[in-house]
Amino acid sequence: MLYGPGYRMTVCPNVAGNAMAIKPHPDVLPFDRSGYDPDRGIYKLGEGELGGKANGLALLEKQLERSPFNSFHDAEGVEIRVVIPPTLVVATDLFDRFLQRNRLDRIQLEEMPDDRIAKRMGRARIPESLETALRHFLRHHSGCLAVRSSSMMEDSRQYGYAGLYRSVMLANDHLDINQRLSRLAQAIKQVYASTFFEAPHAYARRLGHSIGDEKMAVMIQPMIGAWHNDLFLPAISGIAQSLNFYPLPPMRHEDGLVTLAVGLGQTVVSGEKSLRFSPKHPQHLPQRSSVAEVLDNSQTHFYALKRDQGEADRGSGEADTLVRLALPAITDAPFMRYVASTWNPADDRIRDTVQQAGTSVLTFAPMLKQELFPLPGIIASLLERGQGIMDCPVEMEFAVDLGRQPDAPSTFGVLQLRPMSTRPAAALVHIEASEIEGALCYSRAAMGNADDTTMADIVYIKPEHFDPSRTRDTALQVARFNAALTSRDRRYVLIGPGRWGSQDPWLGIPVRWQHISGVGAIVETGTPELRAEFSQGAHLFHNLTAAGICYLCVSQSAPDRIDWQWLAKQAKVEETDHVAHIRLSDRLRLRVDGRTACGVISVLKTA
Repeated sequence: MLYGPGYRMTVCPNVAGNAMAIKPHPDVLPFDRSGYDPDRGIYKLGEGELGGKANGLALLEKQLERSPFNSFHDAEGVEIRVVIPPTLVVATDLFDRFLQRNRLDRIQLEEMPDDRIAKRMGRARIPESLETALRHFLRHHSGCLAVRSSSMMEDSRQYGYAGLYRSVMLANDHLDINQRLSRLAQAIKQVYASTFFEAPHAYARRLGHSIGDEKMAVMIQPMIGAWHNDLFLPAISGIAQSLNFYPLPPMRHEDGLVTLAVGLGQTVVSGEKSLRFSPKHPQHLPQRSSVAEVLDNSQTHFYALKRDQGEADRGSGEADTLVRLALPAITDAPFMRYVASTWNPADDRIRDTVQQAGTSVLTFAPMLKQELFPLPGIIASLLERGQGIMDCPVEMEFAVDLGRQPDAPSTFGVLQLRPMSTRPAAALVHIEASEIEGALCYSRAAMGNADDTTMADIVYIKPEHFDPSRTRDTALQVARFNAALTSRDRRYVLIGPGRWGSQDPWLGIPVRWQHISGVGAIVETGTPELRAEFSQGAHLFHNLTAAGICYLCVSQSAPDRIDWQWLAKQAKVEETDHVAHIRLSDRLRLRVDGRTACGVISVLKTA
C-alpha cells in the first residue's frame, strides 16, 4: 500500500544495529491514490522497511514540517524553495517477494559475477502489485527520475556502504507509458541486483558483517534540474559535510566542508575535479590563490542525462543513461551567470562574470563572493538541522535548479542525509618529534586515529615508472596484489600519487572498493604529474572513513615526506610495471593523532 505524509512512525534499530528504520504505525490508513500529491511527501509502497537513505530523508522532512526554515532569497529578492523531492519508497518486503516469485536463490546469486547477476535479475518479473502502483506513479511523473538504493545497511551511524549499490537515472520522457514503466521496472531490478554485487560483499567482509540478511528498499524521486537542449542536469550538485577532516586556518573542523560541481553529482562522488569550500568561510579558497591554480583545479567536464532515444530496453545502469561532456557544451546555459567566471589569456586575468570575452571557468565566484545565491547559508542551516536530528556529524547530498529567468524561483533539493560514519577514537595518540625525524612517512593532513603495529606489507606505486596515462592499468595491478594479500588475511599500507579512487584517471588511481578491500592504511602523495586537491566527498573516501581506515595525505612541502629511497632498497615480494610489494621482517607502526590530523608511519625495530 502507499502511505502518505503525516503517518506516525515507530523507530527501531536496523540489522546493522546503528541506523534507524521507520515503520508505519499499525493504524495508518492505505493511501488513497486519487488524493496523491505529486509535489510533496515521502510515500511508501509495501509494509517492510524504508532502508537507510529513505529513513534519513523522512526524519528531515518531519523536522522541517515541525519547524520550517526562515525564507532564503537570491540577490534579486526571489524566494528560494528548499525541498525534499517527493519520494516513493519501494519497501524491503517487495524485494523479498521479488526474489521468491522468481525463485532467485541468494547463495547462488552471491556466487555469480556482477554481470551475470544483472542479466539474471533483468529477466525476472516484478510483482504485479508493484507494477500497478508504478504505473499510477508514472501518470503523475513524466519528467526525469532518479532510482536509488536504500538498503538496510546503508547510511548507518558507523558503516555507510556509500556508493556500493547501484543508482539509475531515467529520462522518463517516452510518449508510451508502457515503455516508461518497463524502464522503471528494469531500473529497480538493477538496484536489486546490486545487493549481491562483489563491492558491498567485499566491504561487508572487511567490517565483519554478515550480508546474507541484507534487504533492499528502492527510492524513486523526480530529479532536480532542467533541460538544456538535449541534456538534463541540475545547475549544481554536491556533498556537504558537517566536519572537515583537513581544515586550513581560519577554518575549523566543525565548520564543515562542501564539495561542489556543475551538473549531476557523479562528478563529486567519483572524485573528479570540483570545488571545495567551507560553508562558514565561502570566500576562503587557499588552494586557488593564483590564476594558474584556478585553471589547474577547476572542473572541466560535467555529467548530464540524455533524452530517451526510444530504443529497446537498455541495461539501465548509470553508464547507459548518463553522458560526460566538456564544459563548452553548456556555456550558453542561463545558470552559468551564477557559477562561471571568464579567463582572458591576453592579460591572464579571471573576471567574475560571464559578460566578458574569453574562456569560461567554473569558479562559483558569483555565488561565493558576489552572493547572487545564498548557497553557503542554506547548506550551513541544513547541516545544523541534520546534526540535531541524528545527534552526530552528518553528510548531505544536494542538487540545485537555478532560475532560468531573473524573476524565476530557484530550488535547493536535499537528496540524501546520512551520518558521516565517524568513529570515536579508541585512545589518545600523541606523536613525538623524535618519531617524525626518522619516519618512513609523515603527514600533516591525516584522517583517523590509530596506534597500529599489525602490518608488515607495503604496496606502492613506483614513482620512477608512474605514468598518468596508465592509471587504469595501475589500478588493475593494485587489485591483483590486494587479492593475494586478502586471501592470506594480511592488511597492508597502500602508497601512491594523486587522488585514490578518483574515476578521472588523470587525477589519481581509479580503484574501487573491491580493488583495495584488504588495505590497512592509504597514503596519498603529491606529484608534479597529478595536481589534485586532497580526497574528500567521494564515495570511496566515505567508506574508508566508515571502516576506520587511516588516510594520510603527503604534500610536496616539508616537513611532509615519503622516504622513497628506503622503499626502493627493500627486497620485492613481487612487482609489475608500475606497482611493487614489499614485506618487512619487522612490523610497521602507524600512528595518527585525530586531534591534530598528524600521522606517521615508521618501522618498529625488534630487539
